[in-house]
Amino acid sequence: MGFDDFDNPYRAPEVPLEVVRESVPRGAYFWVRLWIILQMIVALVGTAAAFVDVQTIVATGPILSVFGIFGTIACVRKRYYFGALIGASGPVISVVIFLVIFLLNWSPTAAQKPVPLTGAVYIVILCVTGLVALRETISLQANAQRQAGERISEMPL
Repeated sequence: MGFDDFDNPYRAPEVPLEVVRESVPRGAYFWVRLWIILQMIVALVGTAAAFVDVQTIVATGPILSVFGIFGTIACVRKRYYFGALIGASGPVISVVIFLVIFLLNWSPTAAQKPVPLTGAVYIVILCVTGLVALRETISLQANAQRQAGERISEMPL
């Protein structure tokens, strides 16, 4: 008459592996990736439009700011602070370009060359950091699913 752990009323219940896997949603970083991609697209379209006519930044700057704010919120909610910096860069670059135009009192013809070039530099930096962030979120998602699906005794050392 030995004591089995199976008969112990105080032992922790075993959770089936399927229930553990469902605890991490498959699209945990979906919104983060979506807002980063949308911000890159809006910045690219806005910069291309600025090369054609610099006055389009009156519309594309606030749109970029809104997408950046939503991206920042999505990243902060997931505690992905590198993505939050990328999201915050949208409103920051919009305010910086606005302040440069305002403080230097540039006319549309005076701003026709430097503003699109500034936007092009921003696009290069945004696309490089955005692609790094997208790759990281895919990796974070894969690690979260793997860790949620494995029991502690099954995890590799």
